[in-house]
Amino acid sequence: MAFIPRLITKFLDLANLQRHNDNFSDIQTELDKHDLHVANKNNPHDVTAAQIGAETPIGAQSKATAVQNNLDTHTSNTGIHTTQTEKDKLADISAGAEVNQNAFSKVSVAGQSDVDAESKTDTLNIAGGIGITVTTNPTTDTVTITATGTAAPGAHASTHVTGGSDVIPDAIANGNSGLMSGEDKADMAKIYLSNSPPLNPSGGNTWWLEDMGETPDLGGGGGLIIGNASMADDDDVWFAELT
Repeated sequence: MAFIPRLITKFLDLANLQRHNDNFSDIQTELDKHDLHVANKNNPHDVTAAQIGAETPIGAQSKATAVQNNLDTHTSNTGIHTTQTEKDKLADISAGAEVNQNAFSKVSVAGQSDVDAESKTDTLNIAGGIGITVTTNPTTDTVTITATGTAAPGAHASTHVTGGSDVIPDAIANGNSGLMSGEDKADMAKIYLSNSPPLNPSGGNTWWLEDMGETPDLGGGGGLIIGNASMADDDDVWFAELT
């Protein structure tokens, strides 16, 4: 019941004193009820689940089961989760890093110092050496390296053969040096080694006998120029057929 205080006049008499006592008693009674209400843990107001919209045990379990299923599905999806190894890899990636491309970072030449790229967009310069020209074609992305032979040691006959020029010319008898002509080659083919003088010499051929021991004495016969023909000292000799 609600506490209704009693009115007390300003004059203190026995009647007013009794009202004080009754008020105290009523207050004490209400406090005892309050304490009992607070101590009652078993729904002291007799409130039903329907009154407060509370979930039934079956309904609560159904919802908890649904939440657990969603959690299991989420944690088992490896496509949206990373392993510790993957996390460590990501942690090692520097700020501003890019996906690797197929590219060369070093140019190596045997016996030479390596040329290393100093940045991801570094430039490789190609220089032409002596007697070498380098041309580029930006349209076809082509670099052409050509041996010109216009400077030593690239130059050929002009610096290595007296009076020569590119293409190297044939040598001239008693003149400028150069390549062996076809006629010279044919003449050289007529000279060969032998262990004895020719029996039937023909014009234009020459025989050499190895290890000629002394300067040959020249003599002739049968169309031959003969060196040390007597072979008295068992020296090797040479024979040259006269044309």
